[in-house]
This record gives sequence, C-alpha cells and structure tokens, in this order.
Amino acid sequence: MFLSNCNACHKEPLFSDFQYRNNGLSVNPFLNDSGRAHITSLSQDRYKFKTPSLRNVAKTGPYMHDGRYETLEDCLNHYTGNITNMMNIDPLLQSGSIPLTAQEKQDVIAFLNTLTDYKFLNDKRFADPNFK
Repeated sequence: MFLSNCNACHKEPLFSDFQYRNNGLSVNPFLNDSGRAHITSLSQDRYKFKTPSLRNVAKTGPYMHDGRYETLEDCLNHYTGNITNMMNIDPLLQSGSIPLTAQEKQDVIAFLNTLTDYKFLNDKRFADPNFK
C-alpha cells in the first residue's frame, strides 16, 4: 500500500489528509455534481471532493461521493485502471492507474478491514441502531 502511495492522501492517524482532490471518477451525468466548485465557484475546484477517512471504511459502503461502487474491490478497480484523466485530476493520479496485482488488492482490502473499530461501532452511545 505504501509503495502505491495510497498514504499520500490517506495519512495516519485517520487515514485522510482531509484535502479536496479529483480522483479521476468519470462524471455522473445524472447528478450534475461539480464537487467543491459548487461551493467555491472556482474552476480549479471542479470535480474535487474531500478525501475520506478510511477508519471503518469496510462498514461505510456504498463508496465514493456518489455511491457508485458497492464494494472495496470496486473502488480498487477504479484506482487500478478506471481513472479518467480530466481537468483538475490530482497529480498523483495523472498516470491513469495505480498498478496493483490481484494479491496486492486482496492485501489492501485485508488491511482496510483491520481499520474497523467494532468497539466504537458497537458502543451504544454512537452505534447506528440498524448496524448489524
């Protein structure tokens, strides 16, 4: 994961830098969602969304700002070959993909599962009553 530079955006301790970035998602024509530019009206913010924390990510699907991916594997498939090179794409993603083998993808997903804090999720003060 560190060789693929995931930690450039997903920094410890919360596994996010909380910056706005364009991660190369193709534009969803049904949403007309310009990202941060909708708030700032700045063209350089077009299609930029806040980098999410990866804490409890295995329990927070669907994924991406528009919920287009059902699984973590779908997300990794985006980064390993479905990045759209577009205006304002993050410089870290301009190559169009992050090379990961099938085993490396499994390893990343296994790591992401370790970020699930069941104690927190099951704490009655914070838990969603529908969480199972």
